[in-house]
Amino acid sequence: MTTYNPFRSTVTDETLVKFLQEDMKYDLESVPGIGPAAKKILQEILIMNSFQLFAKFLQFKVSEGDGCVQHCNRFYGFLTEIGITSNRHSITKSIAEKAGIFLPNLYQEYQFTHLEKMDTEC
Repeated sequence: MTTYNPFRSTVTDETLVKFLQEDMKYDLESVPGIGPAAKKILQEILIMNSFQLFAKFLQFKVSEGDGCVQHCNRFYGFLTEIGITSNRHSITKSIAEKAGIFLPNLYQEYQFTHLEKMDTEC
């Protein structure tokens, strides 16, 4: 099973910073990594806007002891299960980092540093 790795995100730093600094926009395509195909898939399962996607991300925080690695892996797995085949790392990173702004300590990328070394070895 493939798991989330923030170092595989293809979102540019500029795009991510802009997304994080701006207010949340309604359109799903305002989330870095979501294009027309992913938007269509999400809308087919009644996730109609970025606020609902953000709420879906939060639903994967299932217990107090969950770290951000487990949380992000569940969301990444959800994207995989519904048929999103492109940009899953980017979508997960974008939503997780945005959530971390609203809910400090929910997402800490340093918890994934063990993956950075593995990713550069591939």
